[in-house]
Amino acid sequence: MAYLLADNARRDPAVVRVRGEWLRGQLVPFDKAEEWIAAEAFRAGKPVARRVEASVPPATVIHNEPDGSVRFEPPVEVCEVEDASQLRWDSIAFFSEGREQHRPVAPGTRVDELRRLSERLAQEYGWLPSQATMFVLTGSTPSLVDVKADYEIPQKGESNARIVLKIDPSLPPDVIAAEYKRARAELMGKRRVRRLSIKHLQLLEFCVRYDGEMTWPACMAAWNRQCGRRRNKDWCYTQAKLFKRDARAARRRLLDGSEEAGMHLEYAWDGAESE
Repeated sequence: MAYLLADNARRDPAVVRVRGEWLRGQLVPFDKAEEWIAAEAFRAGKPVARRVEASVPPATVIHNEPDGSVRFEPPVEVCEVEDASQLRWDSIAFFSEGREQHRPVAPGTRVDELRRLSERLAQEYGWLPSQATMFVLTGSTPSLVDVKADYEIPQKGESNARIVLKIDPSLPPDVIAAEYKRARAELMGKRRVRRLSIKHLQLLEFCVRYDGEMTWPACMAAWNRQCGRRRNKDWCYTQAKLFKRDARAARRRLLDGSEEAGMHLEYAWDGAESE
């Protein structure tokens, strides 16, 4: 299947043109691809253009110029960007020294055109953009991955992390299960993960709802009354310290130790139980 896709892709008019006009019929050796990309970028002599994501007035007309830049009509005043995270630039992906590499590209250059071609081929054939770049330059056949695991990990609250599997539908279920097990082990490491019980999830939700409105003993009393109404009397507490301990433990487990997010639970204490 991989060779069939590569054979079809090599007939793409853009691939034919790059290999014929740019490479003059001579494919680049695999270990020289980065050198070729660097040489082309240097030969172009154009600076890498950083892009800024910004909003413009609704009536503004945007013109795409031949050199890849844009022109606003009427002109838009651009202020200095202090936050570097707002800056974006296009980069071409390729393989070098056994791993995927990225190099920023200047708009309107051959390297930029190769980047756009690689990204299009990646979408059409299910390849990685880096694989597509190496295919165009070196003729290497991109391998097909039966299962690919991606990880979505929030900055706060790692317990809400997700594993996204992209799977060849022809794979048998036991292979998919084994790949999920491997991906889960890679994500979780040696940490022991236990799901919160229904009781502790409801306890956490209850305390968040009344965060800052009452003392711990008063919050415990309200919790006990709710449990009584719902016929969950075995969930009741007799000691506020244990109630507080379980609520805070549930928060830590749910947020994976994050102290910045979630409820504060800094209630005042009365009498002998004050902190």
